[in-house]
Amino acid sequence: MLMLKETFQDYSKMKIRVLAKEELKISQWSGGETRQVFLSPAHGVYEIGKFDYRLSSATVELKESIFSELTDYHRLIMSLDNEIRLKHESPEGIQELTLPPFQAHAFSGDDQTTSYGQCTDFNLIYKPMYKGSMKALNKAEQETLDTGVTIIYCLADVAIDLKKNKELIKSYQLEKYSSLILEDMTDEYQLEFNSQESFQPIVICSKIQ
Repeated sequence: MLMLKETFQDYSKMKIRVLAKEELKISQWSGGETRQVFLSPAHGVYEIGKFDYRLSSATVELKESIFSELTDYHRLIMSLDNEIRLKHESPEGIQELTLPPFQAHAFSGDDQTTSYGQCTDFNLIYKPMYKGSMKALNKAEQETLDTGVTIIYCLADVAIDLKKNKELIKSYQLEKYSSLILEDMTDEYQLEFNSQESFQPIVICSKIQ
């Protein structure tokens, strides 16, 4: 499949960028490996107070993992393969839950959070001034774009059609682990996804407004 390196398209004021999987920053943490998909601002660093929002995917190889505390940030997490259990401890009490694959869960970065179970997860961390969302989409599903930033992370080789009022504007062929980043869009635009994979979600759609 054709790999598109990072490029920009400009339709009026909107910005569209393709981020190849080779461009993801990979780092190690105590329980596995992390791929950083997106960090804002671009010159920021992944430290408390030094970034606005961050999107990443990590392997969790330990049966029990303690999350880093991220005071004054909101968090969303999703497992991309296996069921996991989470325990949040805060001044309000203890919350425990089971999280099935491809279901997003929101919690506070202030919480002391422990996860139980091995998986590959997907994470969105953002300051309270933003509104964040995350969902898994299947083959042939459509997504209407919003203002702000939309990031499509591919779990397989995916064909993505950008449409305006149902008319095709441009098609993208993305490889597994690559991303399509769209900024300053309006609700006149839609994305449609297709892939040879048919047994599970093929992309994760994250939005920051």
